Amino acid sequence: LCLAGYLSVSIQPLPSVVIGDTVTLKCNFQTDGNLREIVWFRGSTQEVEGGSAKQKIFTYDAMYNSTYSHMEDNHRREDLIYQSTVRLPEVQMEDEGLYECHVGIYDKSSTNKVILASGSITLTVIVPPKSISVVAANSPAPFSRYEAHNFTLVCIVTGAKPAPVVRLSLFTVYLSGLFYVS
Repeated sequence: LCLAGYLSVSIQPLPSVVIGDTVTLKCNFQTDGNLREIVWFRGSTQEVEGGSAKQKIFTYDAMYNSTYSHMEDNHRREDLIYQSTVRLPEVQMEDEGLYECHVGIYDKSSTNKVILASGSITLTVIVPPKSISVVAANSPAPFSRYEAHNFTLVCIVTGAKPAPVVRLSLFTVYLSGLFYVS
C-alpha cells in the first residue's frame, strides 16, 4: 500500500526563440495528491562555490491561493499568467538558459510532509544578423563588361547568434548583351 502519492512534472518543449519575441513556459504536472506549491527557478551562468546559482522567480502557494514574485520590481519582466505558466515578454539574451519548475504536493499520510518533483528546459535565444554584405576583394576598378576579371567575393555577416552558415550561390542570366550575377 503506497500512501505517498503520485507526482509527475514536465515542461512543454520549446523551439529556439528570436530575440524580442514573447515566450511562454508551461509546467505540466499530474498528481493524485493535493497541490502545495509550484516554484519557478531560472538557472544562472554565474559560477558560485559548489556549482551554479539558481534564481527563484515565482512561487504559487496553493494553501493560500496566492502568487509571489521573487524579482525586484524594477527588474521584473516575467509574468505568472497561471499557477504553472510563466510568460517572458520581449526575450533578451540574458533570458537564455535553464528554467526549472518545481511542484510540491502533500503526502497522503501527513500534511506536514511535502513530496517534490521538477522539470527543466533550456531556453535558446537566436539573434538575426545585424548586417550582411558581399564585397569584391582585390578587384581592379572599374569593371569593364568586355573584360574578364578574376576576383574574390567576401561575405561579411555581423551580429548573429548562432554564427550563420554562409552559402554563396551564383546564377548567371544573359540579357541584352549584359551578364547579371545575383
